[in-house]
Amino acid sequence: MDKYFFIAATLALTVYGQIMMKWRAMTLAPALPGRKIDYLITMYTDPLVLSVFVCALGASVCWALAIERMPLTLAYPFMALTFALVPLASVLLLRESLSVMQIVGAALIVVGIGLSAVTT
Repeated sequence: MDKYFFIAATLALTVYGQIMMKWRAMTLAPALPGRKIDYLITMYTDPLVLSVFVCALGASVCWALAIERMPLTLAYPFMALTFALVPLASVLLLRESLSVMQIVGAALIVVGIGLSAVTT
């Protein structure tokens, strides 16, 4: 069961990183019009953006622990869930929108992962 915990942790940390980077970009970019270097320095010294890098390290550790415990052919398809979870989180947290085709695509990803997990 711990192998699924590590996959879930990898996914959660990855989703957090994507949402946090986008949120900080939306917040900081309008406040710093002009030179992109000023924006980039501000972004990459922002504590919340720095937390993304810590989470990326944590995600890589969790991933290493997950693939130690299960075949890569079973573990790797779960990583495709980020393609469904990040857009869902962006709708819920960033008030972005999804088209019908994006929803269908995310649903197909989830179905594909389900099929992959059942057949392994």
